[in-house]
Amino acid sequence: QRNATLYIQSTRSYDEAVYVCEASNILGKSQSTALLRVAVSPIIVTYVSQVSCRTGASVVLPCGAVGIL
Repeated sequence: QRNATLYIQSTRSYDEAVYVCEASNILGKSQSTALLRVAVSPIIVTYVSQVSCRTGASVVLPCGAVGIL
């Protein structure tokens, strides 16, 4: 039996991925996957700070964020 370990120090959002553990020999191979999700604080990246319109008009106020699970 042989073991291996993947260490990820100081995880960042770009470390989020599916990681695969694979073992193989002359008789075949086996694999298992692990999903790493990295939670980050939300940050607003798209917004409108001021909009003017007439009474009765329709208004679209875009708001985009990153760091949302």
